[in-house]
Amino acid sequence: MDNEDYLNRDFYRQKSPSGAIFMDYRNLGNFNDNHTVLYGHNMKSKTMFHQLHNYQERAFFEENQIIEISGLYETKTYQVFSVYEVSANDYAFQLNFQDQEEYHRYLESVASLSLHPSEWVLDPVHSLLTLATCSYGVDNGRFVVHALEM
Repeated sequence: MDNEDYLNRDFYRQKSPSGAIFMDYRNLGNFNDNHTVLYGHNMKSKTMFHQLHNYQERAFFEENQIIEISGLYETKTYQVFSVYEVSANDYAFQLNFQDQEEYHRYLESVASLSLHPSEWVLDPVHSLLTLATCSYGVDNGRFVVHALEM
């Protein structure tokens, strides 16, 4: 399996042009990785991850800082600190880090890309959640939202 698998398949692995919201194949699947990435299509019907593009507006970014992910046994809460558009042609998400220093440098690098810079303290003891969807402002574009666990 890879990150292409659910682009055109639903939750039940049936063919679907809408695909599914899915976790990066390199993640363990339990939201306990240092960096968990979720992908979803930017649907014209305003479903899936279409609403992520609202983060382009500063007011929306400031008013919608909290993301909650509920699992079978717990709910995890994250605070958004960086949003940006990037071409997938020359950008890949790093999921594994040699140490806390490398992880902290990664957090600083994604924060520096944000459309809305903030004074957020990037503490590498917190896990990172990334949401990514299609974007059309650049070639093979992705709109990305990063949030740190609270």
